[in-house]
Amino acid sequence: MSGHRWQHLDRRKPAPAPASAPAALPQRALEPEAAPRAGSPRGALASVHLAVRKAFGYYQLDQLHPCIELLGAALEADPDLPEAHRILGLALGRVGDPAGAAAALAQAVARSPEDAALQASLLSAQIGAGAAPEPPTLSGDGPLAELRGAAQWLLGQRLLGEERPHEAADRFTDSLDTFLRASPRSAVAERVAAAYVGQSISLLAAGDLAAAQAAFSRLGSRPPVTGATQAFAAQVYHLAEAARELPAGERAAALRPLAALVLDARLHLRFYDQVRPVAMHWEGLP
Repeated sequence: MSGHRWQHLDRRKPAPAPASAPAALPQRALEPEAAPRAGSPRGALASVHLAVRKAFGYYQLDQLHPCIELLGAALEADPDLPEAHRILGLALGRVGDPAGAAAALAQAVARSPEDAALQASLLSAQIGAGAAPEPPTLSGDGPLAELRGAAQWLLGQRLLGEERPHEAADRFTDSLDTFLRASPRSAVAERVAAAYVGQSISLLAAGDLAAAQAAFSRLGSRPPVTGATQAFAAQVYHLAEAARELPAGERAAALRPLAALVLDARLHLRFYDQVRPVAMHWEGLP
């Protein structure tokens, strides 16, 4: 599943300079902050809010480092600035600091828990920071659903590594269903393939041979997959047939190493900045 067009998603490489005009600032980020709280020094707060508005302008011009500096100082003076947390998180994500972005966006989400775009950005930052977070309970389609599918896949990978293959298979199944429902047509085949590989390998590792063989057929008569995925499904079917010929003790020992096919894979995910679409890619899957 590798391809040169995805190399820019590798966090080990520096982000390329913008090839065109900077992305537009999310509209709600342009909204003014709430009025100063009662009892606060009016002059100091006015200066803070002016700095936040200036930082928004820097963000819109894609001048992210001065934006980050201004917002950091503003939040030290007044931590209760929801839009400042939001834009700080987006800016940190854009410059390749997913851990910092996750911390700032968590503050923004705490103040706006029903904001699906914020939840999606936070989830992408958490994944980018190397976490396997629990998918948010906030419902909805769009970017949040796409990223929920990625989080479900990562949880399946983690559970498989903890030798809990039945639970892992359930997570990969959730991921597959989410990707089928929420992914754009151009991306659905790769995402479904990644979820199916995780699901079928987990079922084999669990010794559930019949379920592993049936997993591909449950995608329907015209699944959105490539020929390579169909060939992999045929290999799973024949491997399960061969495993039936082994004694139970030998069967488990023969199938357990298959987990490495999923555990050694890596999910690359672009930070979701609420302007560019969700982008993800798997490296190292069969």
